[in-house]
This record gives sequence, C-alpha cells and structure tokens, in this order.
Amino acid sequence: MSSPLPAKAYTERLFLLYTPIWTGLMAVVILFGLYRSFQDMGYLVLGLVVMLPLWLWPLFRPPESERGLPLSRRTSFRLNVFLFILSWVGNYAFSEFFFDLLGMRYFWPTTWNLDSALLGRGNGKVPFALYLLTHAYFATYHGVMQLVWRWSKRRFALGLVGNVVVVCVLSYAMAFAETASMATDAIKDVFEYTDKRAMLLYGSIFYGVLFVFSLPVFARIDETPDELARPLWDVALRALGVCMAVFLVLDGWALLIGPLA
Repeated sequence: MSSPLPAKAYTERLFLLYTPIWTGLMAVVILFGLYRSFQDMGYLVLGLVVMLPLWLWPLFRPPESERGLPLSRRTSFRLNVFLFILSWVGNYAFSEFFFDLLGMRYFWPTTWNLDSALLGRGNGKVPFALYLLTHAYFATYHGVMQLVWRWSKRRFALGLVGNVVVVCVLSYAMAFAETASMATDAIKDVFEYTDKRAMLLYGSIFYGVLFVFSLPVFARIDETPDELARPLWDVALRALGVCMAVFLVLDGWALLIGPLA
C-alpha cells in the first residue's frame, strides 16, 4: 500500500528496494568477519557506503514530480533529514540508557566515538560509524512499518484505539526483530546484551518507545498536499519533538523501573 502522493511513494520504494542491498552488504561484512580488520577509517567508510545512497540516489534521480524543486521541498530529502535527526539523537543520547538499563555493550576497536558527556555512567562508547549505519536501519524500519500501518488503516476501520494498538505492536515487533537479528554470536566480539532474553522480551518495549513516537510523525510527513507545503524546519522540529518525548519516557523508565538486571 503506497502513499497517494508520488514523491512519498517513490521514497518508500527507495527505502524498501535499498534494504536488501545494505543488509546484504552488512551480511557479507559480518559473515566473512571483514569487520575484524577494520579500524576507525574502515568503519567510517562502511557507514558512508551504507548511508549515502539514500541521499544521493533521489538527489540525482528524483521522481518526475520533484524535478526542479529545491532540496527543502523534496520528500526524499525531508524524510532523510527526519531520520538523520533520529539517528543522531538516538546514538548520542539514547544509547546511554541502553548501556545502563539494558546491558548493551560495544567492543568496537575504535577511537572515533561520540556520545553524551552528561547522560549515563560513562561505561559505554558509541562508535561514530553507528550514526551513519543507523540511518539505513531506520529508513528500512519506518518504510516497512508505514506500509503495514497504511494497509491496516485501509483494510480495517481501526479508529483511535485500533491505530494506537497497531503502532504499538509494529514498534515492539520491529525492536524485537532488530535485537534478535543483531545480538548474535556472530558479532559478540563487538556487540552484545548481557541478558539477551530479557532484552528481547522487555527491552524491546523500551526500544519500541522510539518507534511509537516516530512512526506516526514519519507517516504524516508529505502524506498530503497540505503537508508538502510545510517548511523543512518544521520537519526538523518534529523530529526533535519526537526525541524529547522519547527521552522523557525513557528517563521515566529509569526512575520508576530501573535496569533489567
């Protein structure tokens, strides 16, 4: 179920068609252990190779409806800006919650790391390349979830409660799927959760909070002619608003529930 607007439908197809390419590349890097020979520059190149096609392809091959438009008016660019902000804040700030509350651990042999100076206990470092890789992950996640959600709305009379349930289920399922596929023995030398079972069952709720807030906003961007008229700064402010809402919920979890183990 594609968007009724050509530019949004084009961007969704781009995200989905690119998915087997970037996931295939990552599979090769992991299965053949190529990442074990990487250092800072190698990881950075990998991140750029994975992320840049999402920006460059629509830049040089835009849909007919967007040819001649400035970047700020192109749906593909606007959605990429939204995802870039989510990726940046997620890695910079939310990773600290994952370190301290969910037992996430990185063992990347990198010195080019970047994370919050004030949040967390300082026990984890986020490799800068992850900021770039996460962009591709989020493009796939949001593209898939939006298509399923749109199909659900067209197939069933969901109503407010139904839409909330669908968004929550999709968010949990996507968070669960990422954890199950990434926290494997194949890459335990660079990434793990101290308690994978707890992370899958309960940590997926924690991670899914991000998508509960981001999916409805992502789905609304440039979905109607009125949305197309909104300026780029409005898209950026929405992304920052999503991040602030997520932060408050995660911080509330830290206050009321605490670590998984």
